[in-house]
Amino acid sequence: MFVFFWGCIPELHGMFWSCPKEVDMSNAASTWVGLAAGVIIGAVITWWVYNRQQKTSLMQDTLLNQIIALENKILSLEEKIESLLEKRNDQDANATLYLSQIFYFSNFSKVGFYMRSV
Repeated sequence: MFVFFWGCIPELHGMFWSCPKEVDMSNAASTWVGLAAGVIIGAVITWWVYNRQQKTSLMQDTLLNQIIALENKILSLEEKIESLLEKRNDQDANATLYLSQIFYFSNFSKVGFYMRSV
């Protein structure tokens, strides 16, 4: 096993092999404990970051969908306002044309009347 390369680990004495003597925690054992603790802490932090990013992503998607819906409503309102303004402009143009025709013909008939009387 490649564990022998790291040295004798008295904490595992009797499970896989036996150490020549009873000793305190060796450098190899502290290395393995440190690696295991690092893996566990790293996995917890990785899961926490992933979970937070997932929640943030869902909130952003919800907000973007709401913004798109609001933008579509605004565009439809702009189209309605534009059509109403065009209709109003057409009515104003027709009224102006009608008034100008009345004014033109009323002045024309007066001018004709004055020329005949002179």
